[in-house]
Parts: sequence; C-alpha cells; structure tokens
Amino acid sequence: MPPFLHLPSRIRLILWFTLISAVVGAFYAHILAVIDGSPLFTLDGVPRGVMTGVVIASVLTSFEVFVLTEPLGAPLRQASFPVHVTVKTAIYLLVILFALALGAWVFPVPNEKGIQRQDVLFSLAASFVFTFMFYMNRLLGQNVLLSFITGRYHQPRQEERVFLFIDMVGSTGFAERLGALAFHRLVNRFVIDLSGPIVAARGESIATSAMS
Repeated sequence: MPPFLHLPSRIRLILWFTLISAVVGAFYAHILAVIDGSPLFTLDGVPRGVMTGVVIASVLTSFEVFVLTEPLGAPLRQASFPVHVTVKTAIYLLVILFALALGAWVFPVPNEKGIQRQDVLFSLAASFVFTFMFYMNRLLGQNVLLSFITGRYHQPRQEERVFLFIDMVGSTGFAERLGALAFHRLVNRFVIDLSGPIVAARGESIATSAMS
C-alpha cells in the first residue's frame, strides 16, 4: 500500500485539496500571464499561482479540519446561518488576501498595481467550490467523495471493516418530551460529539437514527 494511504484521513484530505488548488492556481496564473502578453508555452506566472493555491488551500482546509470540526469550532457550527456565513467569509477573505500578497512579494511582476480585483474574485469562487466539496465530503461520509474522485470505487474491492452501533438510551422518551425540532437538535449535537473521536481514530462516522 502506498505510504500516502497510511496517513491520517484528515492529512490526506488536506494534501488532496492542496494539490488540486496548486494545479488550479498554476493554470489561472498562466492564463493571466498569456493574456498580458507572455508566450503560451512558458511557465510565466506558474510558480506564483502554485504558491498562492497551496497557501489558500492548506490554510483553509486545515481550518476546516482542525478547528471547525473540533470543540473549538462548536460556537461557529451552532451559530445561525447568517453569522456562520459572515464569519467564514471574513476568514476566507483574509486568508486569500494574505496568500495573494505573499505571492506578489515572493514572485513580483514589474509594474504590477497591487492585488487585482479579478484575483480576489477568482480566489473567492475557488474557495466556494472547495467549501462545497468539503461539505459534500462530510455529508456523504469521511473520504467517500475523495475515494470516488480518485477512482477507489470504480472497481470492486474487498475491505475489512468493524461496525460500532451506538444507541441513545431513552431516545424515544426524549423525542416525546422535547418535540421533533428540539430532539433532532439533540441528536445532531450527539453525532457531532461522537464524530470527533471517531475521525481522530481514523474511523468513519455515518449517522442514522431509528426510533421504536
């Protein structure tokens, strides 16, 4: 088995998104360089694009994996949708501006007039796509989307898995006393609290519910 597959799932996720962002950043930066007059078959803009993509993806993915999914990120996870979106957008924008400024400093371009508006808009759009893919991965289950993209499920394979079923004692009584909305908030919090240790132990958390 390749050494990459022995890495913890969260590290593999960060590396995959960082690699994808590096490729996207290199392509975008090269296209801009060609538009500005550089020859098509050169590496103009590529190092800067790679660096910018790597910084944005590694920082944002690490933030999602090691902060938002941990107890430290619980207040933001439980915040209202407008608050959640506003805070994350502000964090993303700061990271993007930092990455663009770092790229401009390490790989300066003559007569460049600071950070360009289209760079910020493209980085925000790319970050939105990244966030969507990240949450789809969480919705489907750890590594399901990644395994599908990388071709893991394109051919039948045999795997050894251990299943752990956990029952919330008295869940039916809780549901009757709390009502549907409050009970599902309780179940959601219960799943979130359990998912952290499961993922940390390189397991996969798949939540289902059944009440009699």
